[in-house]
Amino acid sequence: MRPVVAVVLHQALLFSACDTARRAVGARVAEPLAAQVSAAQPTGSWTNAHPADGVHRRSANPALNSADMTGAAPVGRSRGEWTVALPAQQPSVPGVRLVGFLERTGLPFSELLLPSPTVSIVIDCAGGSLSATSVGSAALVSGVAPANERVHGSYIDCLEVELSPLLVPALFDVDPRDLGHAVVALDELWGRDAERLTNQLHQVQSWERRFAELDNVLVRRYNARARPDGEIVDAWRRIIRSGGQVSITALTERYGWSRTRLWRRFTSQLGISPKHAARIARFHGALRRISRGEELAAVAAASGYTDQSHMHREFREFTLTTPKSFQGDPLWSELT
Repeated sequence: MRPVVAVVLHQALLFSACDTARRAVGARVAEPLAAQVSAAQPTGSWTNAHPADGVHRRSANPALNSADMTGAAPVGRSRGEWTVALPAQQPSVPGVRLVGFLERTGLPFSELLLPSPTVSIVIDCAGGSLSATSVGSAALVSGVAPANERVHGSYIDCLEVELSPLLVPALFDVDPRDLGHAVVALDELWGRDAERLTNQLHQVQSWERRFAELDNVLVRRYNARARPDGEIVDAWRRIIRSGGQVSITALTERYGWSRTRLWRRFTSQLGISPKHAARIARFHGALRRISRGEELAAVAAASGYTDQSHMHREFREFTLTTPKSFQGDPLWSELT
């Protein structure tokens, strides 16, 4: 599930199921180049109808199964007034994932964005129903560690792009340090391309046509030669795949670098420090374990925290709430 809009979907599912107050927290996802997140087995059944937009829909099932994210046909899920759509074909740019969200309840929301090992592009296809605290634009780019940012709106009809921060130099003409902790308007990074794309998306209703328009822009802007140093690519992947538990000292020894050199080059090329990247990876691993119902003390130990209180402090910093708030809630393991 996508980093930014997943927060809203989770809130809507909880509202529909429990009719309780919405959670003021968000969900983010693991790096797209890493292994797929396992998800619960589906409990609903596919409808036989094939709507005009080519998106299949599942009835009576709030879960989103990773197995449905591949295959030759567009995939969608419905839950109440929500539909989640994915393209029939993989995006042309490697390491990028696309998804569409549609919600028609009109319920207002204001959700905190959590740090994530991904950068997100969100483009409102309905003309201005989505915005962030510091950005009024309906086309947003969220860095991996947005500081005290919330996303607001009351109607969702949008596309979201999820990409590794390793791809930032290839898709954006920006210093990664200016994006790592920020949410910015897409037109600040893509100029007139952002305006043209937004206008095109406003004029089409088919998910597949929307995916195609977005894919075309990504291909046009993609510069395969603009890539972080090989050592930085390797360091990032090792940090993410280890759940933040790889030793920074081990990385410096692997590349024959000083700690200062690794710190400066990693931060300048990815926008955050190696330590911050490790904290984000560790947090996400813990969030998924907790949401599957694992005991908090066991999660803290398995995730590399010093103790449970250490994990509690980090969750409070990232989510403004406690780890217990996520315990046994399977939607978070399916959304992250």
